[in-house]
Amino acid sequence: RFRSRSATTAATMDSAVATLEAKNAGASQAAALLKAAATLRKLLANLAKDPTNDKFRRVRTSNAVIKAKVVSVPGALGVLEAAGFRPDAAEPEDVLVIPDAAGDGTVFRKGLALLTALETRVATTLTPTLRLSAALGGHSSDVKAVAILPDNDDKTGTVTVATGCNDNLARTFDAKTGAPGRVFRGHAKPERSDPGVLGVALFRKPQSP
Repeated sequence: RFRSRSATTAATMDSAVATLEAKNAGASQAAALLKAAATLRKLLANLAKDPTNDKFRRVRTSNAVIKAKVVSVPGALGVLEAAGFRPDAAEPEDVLVIPDAAGDGTVFRKGLALLTALETRVATTLTPTLRLSAALGGHSSDVKAVAILPDNDDKTGTVTVATGCNDNLARTFDAKTGAPGRVFRGHAKPERSDPGVLGVALFRKPQSP
């Protein structure tokens, strides 16, 4: 249920955004929460920029985007309420409006800042954690080229990596274990060119018919 207009304060916005985040905690809700926060932020950004614009002080909840990204997300309508949106007897049932001509710019800006911070936190949870799976050693200078070739045999799951380096060597490794493979020597620096092996490629051995 929507509260009275007088309840719209910066503290109310604090509580609304915190509730939005709490009701959508967990990795499974992160994508929906991020979309809701982004949509709400855009609505409040428009209000903060031009609070007297009737277009920005009116939201149709049956709009496809609003319905999917706001109405369907627990707690998201509470943020609109905190911004001052209310049902209006003079409007269709699916329309929320901010009754006051200007609204509360302080609340709009507060919500904008809170939602921007929320987006940053949620986006961090969606970013995969990278870790070093194997260290490939043996070169004595900068590596200039890398090529990767998964094995044809799904049972082994072998992944071969080839590297070319400024030490004029090309090497192969097992990418999963870091175990060294073959070393290719004999490369030399051509006249008026950069030193080292600057390109490598891997090809599968043709299978017998």
